[in-house]
Amino acid sequence: MMEVKMAYLDRLYRENKANLDRAWHSTVQSGRFIGGQAVKNIENQLSDYLGVNHVITCANGTDALLASLMALDIGPDDEVIMPAYGYFSAFEMCQLLKAKPVLVDIDKYFHIDATLVESKITSKTKAIVVQHLYGQVADMDALTKIAGQNNIPLIEDSAQAIGSTQKVGGGQEKHAGTIGRIGTFSFFPTKNLACFGDGGAIVTDSAELATKLRLICTHGQTTKYHHTLIGMNSRLDSLQAAILTAQLPELDHWNNQRREHARRYQDVFNDLNIENPQERANTHHTYHQYCILSLKRDELQRYLKEQGIESIIYYPRAIHQQDIAKRYSAGHYPQSERVAQQLLAIPLSPQLTEDEFNYVVDKIIHWHDHE
Repeated sequence: MMEVKMAYLDRLYRENKANLDRAWHSTVQSGRFIGGQAVKNIENQLSDYLGVNHVITCANGTDALLASLMALDIGPDDEVIMPAYGYFSAFEMCQLLKAKPVLVDIDKYFHIDATLVESKITSKTKAIVVQHLYGQVADMDALTKIAGQNNIPLIEDSAQAIGSTQKVGGGQEKHAGTIGRIGTFSFFPTKNLACFGDGGAIVTDSAELATKLRLICTHGQTTKYHHTLIGMNSRLDSLQAAILTAQLPELDHWNNQRREHARRYQDVFNDLNIENPQERANTHHTYHQYCILSLKRDELQRYLKEQGIESIIYYPRAIHQQDIAKRYSAGHYPQSERVAQQLLAIPLSPQLTEDEFNYVVDKIIHWHDHE
């Protein structure tokens, strides 16, 4: 029996060992572990790669969301529109600021349904958060139009979509995170661009917001021990910055490998009538995860585990189904509930071997044929 994992961080290290070791050792030898040139380097390189004016690194993707909400002065009783399905952090950070999350169901691409957003806007709406889930950009043409017409800032949670793009505004191709007012990223070890621990970044084209975000992430300090606003301690360590600098040149190559795996999966699963990811028009999907939908999801996952194949349920509960969100009524977000019950992510790592890929496909075909 073959063992197939969701991610191969050990293989990723060996694949890029010389560059990673060089980056790590040079930073250690510099004796600079907080801030310094390593952090400046990755901020500049991400700015060039993403085509955005300002990059502010921070400790993780959740802090990036919190700082973004703080920079927009989100506070008690303010309303923030966000998807009912996805990772919990946007809901959580909104609650920490005593603001009110306003949930919206998702569309067939697993993103906030733009056709439902406008009906949720009130005089208290202070921001819209969109999650570019699983490596694909949401319907940004529709969302930016709605946000612009109502003068509401749009925050792009791009934790899973570094390198993803979309043609917006008549054909201009822009990176996830650079289309709205603020974009946030995570560099958790399993992300498409990853460090060897936690890490995050916030991006914006606004110089005013960039200055405020940088202050928020460093205790609100303009100079040491001089605090002009309430902030937090959220910094990207220099060692992690150096690792990201070594990894960034490989990102497009790794994303293309993910896309190739996804294309081959789709060729097989379309023939089997297994519901699999759809690509939004004018969007470059980078497949942070490859997710299929099955009415017998739990049985399929058990079968794959028996065959040595790892898989993950993203996410077994929609946001409104969490214990902390009981005031949100069940049944109001049917697509979110359906996806939470049926979605399963299967191996798609760029470091997946040909034999491992074929093994996964063969076992899913076998399971499908015997159901």
